[in-house]
Amino acid sequence: MRKILVLLAITFCALYGAQAQVKWGANAGINISNVHHLEVVHPKSLVTVQFSGFAAVPLSKSFIIQPSLGYRGKGFKIAGSFDSTRNHTNVAYNYLQLSAPVLLRCNKNDNYKLYAGAGPYLAYLLNVKSDGSHLPIDNYNRVDFGFDFSIALTIGKRWVVELASDLGFSNVYSLGSGVWGQSPSNIRSGLTLGYFIN
Repeated sequence: MRKILVLLAITFCALYGAQAQVKWGANAGINISNVHHLEVVHPKSLVTVQFSGFAAVPLSKSFIIQPSLGYRGKGFKIAGSFDSTRNHTNVAYNYLQLSAPVLLRCNKNDNYKLYAGAGPYLAYLLNVKSDGSHLPIDNYNRVDFGFDFSIALTIGKRWVVELASDLGFSNVYSLGSGVWGQSPSNIRSGLTLGYFIN
């Protein structure tokens, strides 16, 4: 949690000096998430939600940085026959996530601005649920980090449609508590609709 607070402080200090040019907004959308390296149970994708506040900070005529802070639902689904009453299990990880992709402008039309790029993300695990029931959080790493890949389309001066994918580098489970000795990491793709408030 301390790492996230330090990153937030650095981000907002950097934005403060350029606040006349910064655009602020909020977005919400859906995710399709899963995990890498959990082949034993063959996890399926899980549909979750996300919402966040974000900023668009111009670095030059061609580049912007788009930091965001908000909720990300991640996780996976296990399909199969586990007992006589259920044929699937949903495992949901709920994160507070800070992302900071640097985006390159890909066109010259001011009515429709297309951006693409990538950057790091850092997420803090709030809780874990399996089919709605809370799981002991001590079995999981609280911090998740990785890389965020984004394509954003700004329509006019207010609306933003964004497609983003996260590739996690950290093990979801705490040391020694992985499932069958494996080290799964998060992967996620999401589609959001955003609105600039200034």
